[in-house]
Amino acid sequence: MLVLILKCDNLTLFSKEFILIMDQVKDFNKAGSIIRTGRSFGIDGYFAVDSYFDPFDKKAIEASSGLVFSCDFRLFPDDEHLIENIIKKSYQIITNSPNGESLESLVEFSDKPVALVIGSEPESATDKYID
Repeated sequence: MLVLILKCDNLTLFSKEFILIMDQVKDFNKAGSIIRTGRSFGIDGYFAVDSYFDPFDKKAIEASSGLVFSCDFRLFPDDEHLIENIIKKSYQIITNSPNGESLESLVEFSDKPVALVIGSEPESATDKYID
């Protein structure tokens, strides 16, 4: 089993059709649950800012039922690097927000790969990803 964690400034080696970005998810139990749920939908690419996330924290491992060991993590030095790189790779950014009525009314899906941004509760994704 190969587990890949890259601390990176760019996505030159990365090409996935669907990735999940954890935006300031600091609760490792929640992070593990997000990973477990994402894996059930076939998502194995997870991005985060290094200062917010440790995928191998004991709580994250337990909450993910060990699925962190089958994921590809990319940890960036800050939000700006992460956003710049997903835009360069032409990802369509989709976020959660307590202000929307429904996903269909807010987003038109295109043929571009998808970057789903999940924020911490109760705030959801920060405005950096929404703008």
